[in-house]
Amino acid sequence: MFRASQIASEETLPALFDATTTADIRESGDGTTPCTTGTHLRKYERRLSLKYGLTTTLPPIKYKYPLAVLFVLLTKFFEAFAANGIRTILVLYLRDDLYFSENFAMIMLHIFNFFGQFCPIFGAILADSYLGNVRTISYFCILYATGWILLIMTVLPTTGISLILLVSVSLLFIAIGNGSVRACITSLGAQQFKLPEQATRLAEYFSLYYFVYYLGILLSKILPPYVRAKTQCLGKSDCYPAVFGTLGLSFAFSWLIFAIGKFFYKPEKLSEENILIKLYGCIKHALVVKWNSTNTGEQRRSVYWLHYAVGKYDEAFVNDVSKVLKICKLFLPLPVYFALLAQQDSSWTFQASMMNMTVANGITIQPDQVAP
Repeated sequence: MFRASQIASEETLPALFDATTTADIRESGDGTTPCTTGTHLRKYERRLSLKYGLTTTLPPIKYKYPLAVLFVLLTKFFEAFAANGIRTILVLYLRDDLYFSENFAMIMLHIFNFFGQFCPIFGAILADSYLGNVRTISYFCILYATGWILLIMTVLPTTGISLILLVSVSLLFIAIGNGSVRACITSLGAQQFKLPEQATRLAEYFSLYYFVYYLGILLSKILPPYVRAKTQCLGKSDCYPAVFGTLGLSFAFSWLIFAIGKFFYKPEKLSEENILIKLYGCIKHALVVKWNSTNTGEQRRSVYWLHYAVGKYDEAFVNDVSKVLKICKLFLPLPVYFALLAQQDSSWTFQASMMNMTVANGITIQPDQVAP
């Protein structure tokens, strides 16, 4: 079973896809023989020896494609469109409609992105060990919807509330809601399959999930700027109420589809322990034991520091944690990459707003459509 903490965000899906489809190599008398999903499923074919020397083969059980997956994919599509649509038009809205400075607009966008990328960890912990995916998504959708209501209030005529406070709280609620449900939605869809019988179907699900997710992102880069530029309201050339109304309606659709899918989701079994908390405890215990042994002069030489946790934690788990920490070195450059990538919705958009975006007669690209 795939846990939410194993799927912290969409960026981990390619690894899960490879792990699902990779063929096992098993030793036989003649050498190595690849064992694919098909051959792996043949172990479920049983031969019955009947009386009178007759032998028959039971046909393999065929499982239908889970209908609940359709609700998961549609939920993700509309939710991804709404959340990324905010990122697309946010800086221009803060600068041109609320008259904040460009620096303030960029800070708000990057804080919004931070919480959206960081909160999947907490959503995954709650889903795995305490609430389950369905209840976690349901609770955070309430916070998510509250953020949308507050954000729509910022585009209405004077509400008597500080705009900075209203914008900050609304974006914070949306970012926490979006981040916390990301891993849960992915995991919820994966749990609908019966493994290993539907391993191939599970691999197809990850492909469809990625396609739906990026389709929502693609449309969020095209439609919201178009709605903003082509509609007028409240005496302004750019109609942000129409944009936020469109995005808010998209989120409402995703919430409704998810709620209907509750009639089809499989019951969930909570994990007795969360892998992320266990990993943190293993590292902490190893450091404490190593520190104490250093102070008492009992330090064991030629022992990897993490192996001090063996005893409280089994050796196999400690070895797995050691491998994870070594692999993490490969991800050290990623913060720089994502810091530059995040500029596409902020500084790149401001730069595009100062350019002539007319491509041909009657064809004009909006500044917030420039981001790839």
